[in-house]
Amino acid sequence: MNKILKFWKSILWAIIIAFLLLMPGDKLPKDNLLNIPYFDKVVHFLLFLLLEVLLLIDLKASGRYYNNRILKFTGLTIGYALLTEWLQYLLTVSRHGDWYDFIADIAGIAVGWTIFLIYFKIIVQISSRS
Repeated sequence: MNKILKFWKSILWAIIIAFLLLMPGDKLPKDNLLNIPYFDKVVHFLLFLLLEVLLLIDLKASGRYYNNRILKFTGLTIGYALLTEWLQYLLTVSRHGDWYDFIADIAGIAVGWTIFLIYFKIIVQISSRS
């Protein structure tokens, strides 16, 4: 249980993502922002970018940070993205699973993974100089 608590930020964000993606379409805000073409893809991209970064930060903080674990956790995030699209397809009436949303999720995960690796590589280099 203690190991799971170390991942509380990423677990909480995953729950928020599920809530947002499975929310009925008529409950979504009716802002002009939503009328921007492909805005929903940007939202998917950002949701999963943040999830990937939080998950890898939690992994690093847990002391179980290894290269093969990074790949496993990234695979977990990709699986979660696929699961959320599948659940949208199965469980919602006014929303639907979309392969393009899944591609946006994957792009967000890839960018989040890259940001995390570049950030920590820079931090390690700065730390080793001190």
